[in-house]
Amino acid sequence: MVDDALTSNVNVSGSCNAYYDGNVNFYRAGSGCNNTGSIADVNYHEWGHGFHYTSLQAGTFDGSISEGIGDVTSALLTGDPVIAPYFSTTGAGIREIATDLRYPEDITGEVHADGLIFAGAIWDLWAELETVYDAETAWLLTAQLFADAIKAGPTIPDSYDEVVAADDDNGDLSDGTPNQCHILNAFALHGLGPGGSGGSTLTVAHETLVNQEPTATEYPLSAELTSFAPDCVAAEAEEAVVHFSIDGGATWADAALSLSGKGDVAGAIPAQPQGSIVDYYVSVTNTDGDTVQNPTGGSINPHSFIVGELIEVYCEDFEDDDGGYTSELVAGDDEEGANDWQRGVPQGKAGDPDFAWSGRRVWGNDLGSNNYNGEYQAEKHNRLSSVAITLPTDSDTFYLQFRRWLTVEDGYYDKARVLVDGEVAWENHKTKRDIGDEHHLDDQWALHSLPVADLDGDGAVVISWEIESDQGLHMGGWNIDDVCVYALKTVDIPVDTGGDDTGGGDDTAGGDDDTGDVGQADDTGEGGGVSIKPACGCAAEPAPSSGLALLGALAGLALSRRRR
Repeated sequence: MVDDALTSNVNVSGSCNAYYDGNVNFYRAGSGCNNTGSIADVNYHEWGHGFHYTSLQAGTFDGSISEGIGDVTSALLTGDPVIAPYFSTTGAGIREIATDLRYPEDITGEVHADGLIFAGAIWDLWAELETVYDAETAWLLTAQLFADAIKAGPTIPDSYDEVVAADDDNGDLSDGTPNQCHILNAFALHGLGPGGSGGSTLTVAHETLVNQEPTATEYPLSAELTSFAPDCVAAEAEEAVVHFSIDGGATWADAALSLSGKGDVAGAIPAQPQGSIVDYYVSVTNTDGDTVQNPTGGSINPHSFIVGELIEVYCEDFEDDDGGYTSELVAGDDEEGANDWQRGVPQGKAGDPDFAWSGRRVWGNDLGSNNYNGEYQAEKHNRLSSVAITLPTDSDTFYLQFRRWLTVEDGYYDKARVLVDGEVAWENHKTKRDIGDEHHLDDQWALHSLPVADLDGDGAVVISWEIESDQGLHMGGWNIDDVCVYALKTVDIPVDTGGDDTGGGDDTAGGDDDTGDVGQADDTGEGGGVSIKPACGCAAEPAPSSGLALLGALAGLALSRRRR
């Protein structure tokens, strides 16, 4: 409720600023700025912070979206996208919300600048609604959706979801909402919602393949298509393909998949040589030429599995204890939270999952508990290292496999690495300075498979995961679960590759700890074969996500405003 009175403190010592701390506080004129207490937009903006804080019923008080909320409050009351005209003695404002800034490429780490992404989406939503409603109705609806959505405490990436939830009129999001198409259009301009990142409202869900037997003649897979806005987009799925590689993504081959009218996708990856690590992703193209992929980054963050009989050397799921893993700050200022590796329950912040792959606990960068925001910090180099994992002497081919949920900026700026005995075995996708926006953004638990070897000759390997960040955009970083090392058991069985093997039979491979539908891995059988057992805990059950926005009025806003 916002029934409590606010005290307005004016002529605070200093200049060019104002703030909310339960009351509103405004600075004197000076340094080229007018007295902020005399500027209507500044009053509205600071009140907007209080409105945000007192509205929260779930989620978190996110600084970036709060700045956007303050700017939206001002814009709704003035009808002007320029925030605080005459803030400067020259007559200039401090920023404007009409420019279509996008997530995540325009994220800077500065809360006022980042808040413009959400503020711009609401501004464009208002314009969208004015195309179908009269001016007063459009304003009232925009204000209501805004007020209801912020009750759920969204961050910028999930703000679209909460606005759609606020628009729901029957408690069933599966049949759409009255204004979903307008919300979709407005938020897509800012890289938010299903139309934001890939330009498609179609999504493809797929349960990742697990390790495959060397005798298999193909590796069947299936996927399911869903349209988030079937009433908004007329395009239909036209072509489905699985792309696969056995040379670490240096070359890719394709296999066609079938499409049914019910949204089912089915097909198979052709058989590959024993010992291969198969990276793959699924893509579906619609009649408008838009393509959607699983995983969403395609070749940037593919799924993987191993072909062959595997003997379990080591598995750790982090449920009983931390596995003996150790973390360290390699470089960067040693301040609070600088070494942000944590073992615990992920909280779903900053692109992280809100559930483990198996059980409840994972290792990850800043899991988001308590006052943490889920993001790795600026200009830090952190490392998590396993215990020394002894390798058997009766095999010479070994694999690392683990469940991964990683969000990290383009490798030109931020580095995510996997190391084996201190040597880099994998690093995230990297472009160059004039691109720099091809981020690694997992949105499901993926299998990550790599070859490993005893590089220092001591009969064991130490696996490490790193994040090395710059001063700009920061994301959720690593989430790691069910870490396993396997040995390949050589089986003298010819394999029909089905033609194109994408790499001339390259068998530089990696491993998979997961041969069941949730958190299962191979057991070391003796003699003639490998038996299968649960290896890393029980099936994961996702934690509840943040609550949906509840209905409520936007108290304090005028009931009729016109846009300039």
